Amino acid sequence: GELQGNGNILYVYIFAAIALFILLIACINFMNLATARSATRAREVSLRKVVGAHRGELIRQFLGETVFYSVVALAIALLMVKLALPYFSSISGIEMQLSLAALPGLLPAFLGLILFVGLAAGSYPALFLSSFQPATVLKGSVRSGKAAARFRSTLVVSQFIISIALIIGTSIILNQIRYMKKKDLGFEKTNVIVSEIRDAKLQRSMESIKAQLLQVPGVVSVASSDIVPGGQPDVNVCVPEGLSEDQSQIMENFDVDQDFFATLGIKVILGRNFSQEFGTEEEEAIIVNEAAVKKFGWDDPIGKIVKIPSNYAADGQSLEFSDRKVVGVVEDYHLASLHKVIAPQVLEFGSGRSLSIKLDPRNQAATVEQIKTKWTEIDPSRPFYYSFLDETFDSQYRAEERLSDVFASFTVFAIFIACLGLFGMASYTAEQKTREIGIRKVLGATVLGMVALLSKEFVKLVVVANLVAWPIAYFVMNNWLQSFAYRSSITLWIFLVTGFSALAIALLTVSYQSVRAALLDPVTAIKYE
Repeated sequence: GELQGNGNILYVYIFAAIALFILLIACINFMNLATARSATRAREVSLRKVVGAHRGELIRQFLGETVFYSVVALAIALLMVKLALPYFSSISGIEMQLSLAALPGLLPAFLGLILFVGLAAGSYPALFLSSFQPATVLKGSVRSGKAAARFRSTLVVSQFIISIALIIGTSIILNQIRYMKKKDLGFEKTNVIVSEIRDAKLQRSMESIKAQLLQVPGVVSVASSDIVPGGQPDVNVCVPEGLSEDQSQIMENFDVDQDFFATLGIKVILGRNFSQEFGTEEEEAIIVNEAAVKKFGWDDPIGKIVKIPSNYAADGQSLEFSDRKVVGVVEDYHLASLHKVIAPQVLEFGSGRSLSIKLDPRNQAATVEQIKTKWTEIDPSRPFYYSFLDETFDSQYRAEERLSDVFASFTVFAIFIACLGLFGMASYTAEQKTREIGIRKVLGATVLGMVALLSKEFVKLVVVANLVAWPIAYFVMNNWLQSFAYRSSITLWIFLVTGFSALAIALLTVSYQSVRAALLDPVTAIKYE
């Protein structure tokens, strides 16, 4: 009953975890490039050791450099956050600000973040670089061993696992949103506007209001009810025929008039609709949905009796039940979002506070303006507030839409950062193989063959990343889909498209360095020091 719905704390945890993963990708890139280019600092480390530097001092030096990079990165990040806040505020629906007043409270977190990044990104390079032996390095024998190469490959695979999993997650979320918006809901939500009448006096004149609105050109039909799809119905304890009072059942219960089903396109599949021609509809008749018929095992529901609470004590407990006869059965329709299973319903005859107005799809804007004009005659004291039913119903999926937007943003960041690291690794690999490329070209290797040679290792790493990321993404997203009673299936094409996309991104990233190296003049390459 709050004025505004709360968010889901699970999404906060998910976003925090994804942000941490993206930060780890950046740390992985730093470790990769720092260890890959270790030869450029090997002489420096060796000379420092020769003049008396201890390994602990070198480790502190390298960690200090990384922490300094983190401080600079934090300053740039704060500027980027300030610029990006309007975008994220529009996604989240919450006005977020980064003010000077908030900074003192955030400083401990910032300091912790700087230390975390500095230690996570700098620890392995510091340990690796400080382990060089001066005698070996100064003789020119420093080499990047197989263990270091395997470690770098593992880091590349790790960052692509995160990126691929995010792409798959975003695709599945978007697929579920499309499924929810396109699924047959059992009623027509387009070309219908809804309005709520809060004045009790006007509610008693509902038939007169409907008659006046029907005079407006472009209005096809008008209905009243307690709620409209997307609203929250009352829940009552009812006793269907065939069960005793101690076997009472929970059922959704609300009032509709005789025009409700026709206006929203809900099908009466058995029996009849409500009608004012029967003078006792309010006291005797009810309509149930298919879910109720299935739950109670009725083969012939028409004429069945359902006991409905008619009088309550002060504590809310039922004192009396009145017998109501089932006169019709409507096809199941989604009163709530697809998060929930369609519940058994018992619908009573009456006029509620909600108006549903079916419009001719042609020139709806003019029709709405005429309805507003007519409303000044119906209720001069209040303007006509309305919304389109499809927008109102689909607003239940706003959290999922925001989730997909944030996921997409995180995915772009993750891919971009992963590609930066891959670009650096490709540059390093091409540099290391410069002489080999020159010799191969002299012996007749083609440019295409050299590009394939340089790209082969990265393609293998992305393939391995796909094989690891697919089951992880499937497990996580399948669990997320379980929160929907009606959900789309996770299809193989999502994984295949994502896999090929990751390969294409990786190839595009390394292709520049590969082609550049392959086009190098053989004479220059062989002379390369």
